[in-house]
Amino acid sequence: MVLAASRAGGDGAAAIRINWVAEGIAELVIDRAPVNALDRQAQRELRAAVHALACDERARTIVVRGQGRTFSAGADIKEMAGMSSEEMIEHATWMQRSFMALLDVPVPTIAAIDGAALGGGCELAMCADLRIAGASSRIGLTEARIGVVPAAGGTQMLPRLVGPGPARRMVFTGEPIPADEARTAGLVDEVVPDGEANVAALALAATFARQPRSVLVAAKRGLTCALREPLARGLLEETAAFLQAFAAPARRTAMAAFLAGGRGEPPAADRSAG
Repeated sequence: MVLAASRAGGDGAAAIRINWVAEGIAELVIDRAPVNALDRQAQRELRAAVHALACDERARTIVVRGQGRTFSAGADIKEMAGMSSEEMIEHATWMQRSFMALLDVPVPTIAAIDGAALGGGCELAMCADLRIAGASSRIGLTEARIGVVPAAGGTQMLPRLVGPGPARRMVFTGEPIPADEARTAGLVDEVVPDGEANVAALALAATFARQPRSVLVAAKRGLTCALREPLARGLLEETAAFLQAFAAPARRTAMAAFLAGGRGEPPAADRSAG
């Protein structure tokens, strides 16, 4: 099942679409040839699609990928070059909110990176919970090379993933790094052969989607708090997340299955409902 929003004007083709590839698993696809650059309209479509998935009780895991050989080259530089400073004041805030929407999705998200994830493309990938990259992929915040700095969360998220020193080096040079180096730094979680990033991401998503949605939401709530709040606050959130999961119908089914000698997984019908 494919869902897409039509563009206003132009050829009517949407740059962002949603594919439901299996029960509980949705793909969020960037489809704007040739390099999946995100212009203002694509960013609006991105935010709308992310919001739709965040509110959809069927979604238990989301895989973000680019159509073709590039994840995303980031913002549309040709469009940006024609904007005035006054226009950018409004656009910069909207751009950041569009990307941060993915960060706030309540279920697990995985970025499947083939080719390049540069500038805003790297920032979007960092908004996912996990990143899987093809072996020859290159990833980085390249904004310095065009006379600007990251504006969609890059300077805030990159140090949290790789540490302050490596983040400074990447931002100051504007040079992307290869997938293996990104994995060593902590920017990428897994490197796979070229062309297999989406396959690997969907396989991982399938393991997540076996869990009840209530468990995934509660677990992500606690993990997200660990990155944003002091320990004392995080412990309170963890207790709240545990109680949220414990109160869900899927918990009773899973515990009954475990006590009966099974794996503890609830039936498929209970996974989305829980």
